[in-house]
Amino acid sequence: MRADKRAYVNNLAGQAEAAAVRNKQSIGYKIIKILSVKCHLPAASLVKDEQDNLLITEKKQELRWTKHFKETPLDEAGIPEAMPDLHIDTHPTEKRLLAPSNS
Repeated sequence: MRADKRAYVNNLAGQAEAAAVRNKQSIGYKIIKILSVKCHLPAASLVKDEQDNLLITEKKQELRWTKHFKETPLDEAGIPEAMPDLHIDTHPTEKRLLAPSNS
């Protein structure tokens, strides 16, 4: 587990260095924020690509989610089909119209 954590941190550090070289300060800042002990990002905001690299920008995360859901059909994901529409009577009857309201 320690080796995995070290590899993860080294990978993030490499991504931060690459962002600094490309002058992408926002990406570098987000990576440093992840690496700092004071800030913990929720797991939902940590999206990785197929090579297990962290996707920092929202556009890349959105593209990854789109690709993921195209590859995973809903019927194979174990999600039950939606229930049929329920019939809701929206036409009041005379009895309901004459009843006193509480408001």
